[in-house]
Amino acid sequence: MTVQDLPDIFNRLEQVGLYSYEACGDCPRTIVGNPLAGIDPDELMDTTDLVNEVNDFFLMNRDFSNLPRKFKISISASTQNTAHAEINCLAYTPAKQVINGEEVIGFHVWVGGGLSAKPHLAQKLDIFVRPEEVLKVSEAITAIYRDHGYREKRHHARLKFLVADWGKEKFLAELTKIIGQFPTQGEDLTTGWNGAYFDGVHPQRQAGLNYVGLNIPVGRVDANEFDEIARLADVYGDGFVRSTMSQNLIIPGVPDAKVEGLLTEPLLERLSPNPNRFMSRTVSCTGNEYCNLAVVETKARAVSVAKYLDEHVQLEEPVRIHFIGCPNACGQKHIADIGLQGALIKTPEGMVDAFDIAVGGILGPNAKFNDKLKGRVKGDDVGPVLAQLVEFYKETRQADETFHAWTNRVGLESIQSRYDEILANIA
Repeated sequence: MTVQDLPDIFNRLEQVGLYSYEACGDCPRTIVGNPLAGIDPDELMDTTDLVNEVNDFFLMNRDFSNLPRKFKISISASTQNTAHAEINCLAYTPAKQVINGEEVIGFHVWVGGGLSAKPHLAQKLDIFVRPEEVLKVSEAITAIYRDHGYREKRHHARLKFLVADWGKEKFLAELTKIIGQFPTQGEDLTTGWNGAYFDGVHPQRQAGLNYVGLNIPVGRVDANEFDEIARLADVYGDGFVRSTMSQNLIIPGVPDAKVEGLLTEPLLERLSPNPNRFMSRTVSCTGNEYCNLAVVETKARAVSVAKYLDEHVQLEEPVRIHFIGCPNACGQKHIADIGLQGALIKTPEGMVDAFDIAVGGILGPNAKFNDKLKGRVKGDDVGPVLAQLVEFYKETRQADETFHAWTNRVGLESIQSRYDEILANIA
């Protein structure tokens, strides 16, 4: 391929609905939502049209093409917080409110979330928004960011910093000046957080149809596999493939009679709907293979660590493990059960890859970023160190206790003490 080929490539992509407009830059980015929108038994409404409406409004809109920095929006009506509301600049989650004696399904509004080196959890405004008002509210909040957001320093220019300085009450007051008075927040209908994982075969809300969640190890497929995924979607499903925020794919619209045939396809041996426990919950950013900001390799490392854990640790409870190669946190390290951030350390043999480890992150009700442990681990030791850390969890957890709940109960001091022992024995 040469640069002369690019116009033809982009034209062909656009013909099938794929484009790179505003994939980068100081503008609203691609809206994230519920990957099961329209087929989800746990959603309060189908948000597909809402996402398209808001996306179409902002796309190539010159009034919002020069924001202080990037701007991320999530819209979901799933009770499982499948669009990770708390880490987006602007997010909508399902809610209900009684208005004029009638129960109305709509949204609560969150502002000021984001990760990177200074992570912030979004704050919920005291406002209830009907579905037909989502675009109006989105435009107003984005205008506040455009007109009042910080522009002096790029590392201090995201909406999260403005919200943190103003507070949610002042932010809502400014928003009210633009949109007028809205109802106060109602009942939050978010009941949990599934981490955007959908492994396996599940019934859709449409009788007789199923969606099949495939595990894509650390989110990587090659061109031949992608062609085969498209074929499977045509042969067994409704011709669509859906992506998730956990780096996996979903084939929807599979009739009951076709499920067994799909599960016998050779491709599903690697992209399995029933993956090994640790491989199924391991996420990784691009790493220094393709990103010049990353200081370490992450993709191959994450695969090798997941394989090591699957071979050496027997565990039914899923543990989410996220790798990132730099502080920008594209692999969302802060919300993982176990988050690993790449670094370099000096050894007698020279500089080698290493990782800082943090534990106990979660989104949804009682959202919390994970806490960093003291002590850096050489890259080659990550598998054995995590295996011993997970064994400590197995030994001391209560029945059906999740990793996050366990970290809260036993406390960081106790985990740090065992971690120190592990590092001393590894050295």
